[in-house]
Amino acid sequence: MIVSNPPYISEEEFEYLPVDVRMYEPPSALIAGPDGMDFHREIVHKSVDYLKAGGWLFLEIGSGQKERIEMLLRAAKLF
Repeated sequence: MIVSNPPYISEEEFEYLPVDVRMYEPPSALIAGPDGMDFHREIVHKSVDYLKAGGWLFLEIGSGQKERIEMLLRAAKLF
C-alpha cells in the first residue's frame, strides 16, 4: 500500500491561495509544477516498483484534478 499527500497546487493556483496558507507552508510543500501534478506523475510511474499485485495506491489530489489523475492512472496501465 502506498499512501501519499503530495504537493498538488499548480504554480498559478499558488498565487490565489489565502495569505495565511501561503505564509504558513513553504512553497515546496504546496507547489507541484505548472499543472500541480509533478509528484503524482512520479509516484504513479514508480509505484510499479513497490506495489505487489493487488496493492493499493492512495493519493490526495487537488480540486479539479480528478479527470487528469484518472487519465494518468489509465495511461500507466497499472491500475
